Amino acid sequence: MMGYVYLVRNGDLYKIGIANNLEKELKLIKPDEIIKTFQADHPKSVEARLLRRYKSKRIPDSNYFRLSKEQLNDCKKQLGRAGGIPQTL
Repeated sequence: MMGYVYLVRNGDLYKIGIANNLEKELKLIKPDEIIKTFQADHPKSVEARLLRRYKSKRIPDSNYFRLSKEQLNDCKKQLGRAGGIPQTL
């Protein structure tokens, strides 16, 4: 099912998430900055891979992360590659 994967910033935290209706989702979470969005055939699997990749930086019980500049750049690069995200991160 088509949907969106997004990376946004709120304060010093970053959120990785998915949405079917990106505009509605962004109005709901009111991010300080929209860093990257990506339309995907299987957004849940893309999101899951990214969540695993940065799990050590995850704020418990949320999809918010405290990413370093290097990790932030890596995440943007991963989303920029679209379907090029490896199956095992």
